[in-house]
Amino acid sequence: MSESHQISKTLVEDAITLKTSHFGKNLFYVEYGQNDHCGAKNGCFYVGIGERRVTVYYDYNPLMCLEQMDLQIAYPNGRVIYQEIHLDWAQLNYGLRPYFTCSCGRRCDRLYIAQHSHFYCRHCQMLTYELTRVKKTTLRGLAYPLLLSIKTEERKSAIKRVVYGGKMTNKATALIKLAQKANGLVSQLRLAGMHSQKI
Repeated sequence: MSESHQISKTLVEDAITLKTSHFGKNLFYVEYGQNDHCGAKNGCFYVGIGERRVTVYYDYNPLMCLEQMDLQIAYPNGRVIYQEIHLDWAQLNYGLRPYFTCSCGRRCDRLYIAQHSHFYCRHCQMLTYELTRVKKTTLRGLAYPLLLSIKTEERKSAIKRVVYGGKMTNKATALIKLAQKANGLVSQLRLAGMHSQKI
């Protein structure tokens, strides 16, 4: 990567995020026995908000190269960045599931724009999560569980399917664990408050 790293880390929540789901499941997801899906596909969509919003134009032809997609990233100031996105595939019960492969070799389902003007993984963009910046002792321990509860609500709105094929989806399972963690911290704070009142 030609652009230099900055020392300070940016939040994941503030970065421009590219997900495999942005391209639509008909572009990537291949069911077993489905052979007529692999024609050339192209299109565009927006990612980011406000001044941080960019337009992503994509061109993908799996018959030519299954593991590569060409992107044009158009910024509001008129700057256009060209980037090749590499893909990797995992076999699931229903077919194949796509992942991005960052230039560093990491496999991930999200890429970001933050420290660099191209899409790279969280590690290459030097990103950290908001929760990691809040100490569990901040505001007498109230800040962390509050932020955890907010994150739980945000994830809840993003879940479209709780059960698939008779099993809990990964997103739903992760949400339950996050909610249990938040509720556990709130309960601990209540007990600590009751104890301090008795003293």
